[in-house]
Amino acid sequence: MKVHEEDENQILVADIGGKIVGYVFFINRAEFPLETRYTWASINELYVHPEHRRKGIATNLMNQAFEHLRSIGVTHVRLNVMTENHAAIELYHRLGFRDYSLRMQIDLANPHT
Repeated sequence: MKVHEEDENQILVADIGGKIVGYVFFINRAEFPLETRYTWASINELYVHPEHRRKGIATNLMNQAFEHLRSIGVTHVRLNVMTENHAAIELYHRLGFRDYSLRMQIDLANPHT
């Protein structure tokens, strides 16, 4: 794992034979301008190529991100996930994430669908 200490934006990649097969992109929000009881970071994106899924790559990427974030004093991690992405939700629950908030959206072109 290689992270750049001076940049709050971080990306960790998983490669097999020199080919990138997955990544996790996260942002350290520890220096958030509003005072909070804890320091937090957000996972912005987690992706593993479909042919490499269910092999522990996403779990490993997330655990490496957690390890780095803990080492710099981050106490909480947040992420957003689409409600229909059941595989991702299952992964996040296995990693210890719990439902925290509900983000809603409306399609203005078809508001009743």
